[in-house]
Amino acid sequence: MKFKFVLIFSCFFFPFSFFTGFPEYQKVFRGFSEVPLTDLSSNKRLIAHGYTVMTAISGLVDNLDDPEVLTELLLTTGRNHIKRKLKKGDFQNLRESLLEFFGKALGEKWTTTAAEAWKKVLGFIVDKIGEGLTETQT
Repeated sequence: MKFKFVLIFSCFFFPFSFFTGFPEYQKVFRGFSEVPLTDLSSNKRLIAHGYTVMTAISGLVDNLDDPEVLTELLLTTGRNHIKRKLKKGDFQNLRESLLEFFGKALGEKWTTTAAEAWKKVLGFIVDKIGEGLTETQT
C-alpha cells in the first residue's frame, strides 16, 4: 500500500520536475504542450497521463520476478513510443530526471546504495525500451 501512495505522489510531482529540467519535452504532449508550467497541476490530461505512467511502473515492479514478462513490457513501451519519434537518449534524460527527483523527494533516505541500485535498474529499463524503439525501425 505504501508503494501505491508513492506512485500517486510521484505522478503529481514528477512531471513538474521533469518539465522544469527538460522543458522541450512538454511540447511532445499535445494535450498540455502549451499549458504554462504553473497551470499544469490542474491539467486533467497531464494528471491522466501521470496515472498511466505510474500504473505502467507498478506493472514493471509487479513483474520483477518474471523476467520474460518484464522484458516484454519494456519492449512494448519502446514500440509504443516510436510514433512519437522518441529515441533512447530521451529515456536516458527521463532516467536522470527521475533519479534527481527521487533524491529530492526522499532526502536522507536516498542513500548512495539506493541511488546506485536505481541507476542500474533504470539503466536496464532504458536499454530494453531502447531495444523496443528500434525493433520495428530496422
